[in-house]
Amino acid sequence: MGCDIHGWVEVKHHGVQSFDYKVVDINFINRNYTIFGYLFGVRGDCEHPIAPKRGLPSNVSSYVAEESEDYGTDGHSHSWISLKEINNALLKEEIEFTSDWQLLFSLMEKLGNYYGEDNVRLVVWFDN
Repeated sequence: MGCDIHGWVEVKHHGVQSFDYKVVDINFINRNYTIFGYLFGVRGDCEHPIAPKRGLPSNVSSYVAEESEDYGTDGHSHSWISLKEINNALLKEEIEFTSDWQLLFSLMEKLGNYYGEDNVRLVVWFDN
């Protein structure tokens, strides 16, 4: 059985404490176990993933929390990664990201240019 990724890019408005705005549904991301492992420690064989199974952020937007809950026990390995962490990973160039991931990172970068690199993150979970 395959493992798919689900989630959203969230942004935090300037001066607001919580991430309260979902922006990009990542349903266009294709299954790629190498990238899943490298970023989140799911399925791939990466020894030191960047953001392994952190759970949902404590200040996740209510919409993303509810959507995650809809997966019930089928949803697993919840995590999140900031744009800043992604940019640091891309600088290392340890992995070649596919075009769908490149598009996602490009969209996040554009949001980061407006909201700030620390105010943009990717929140994900997986299912089997």
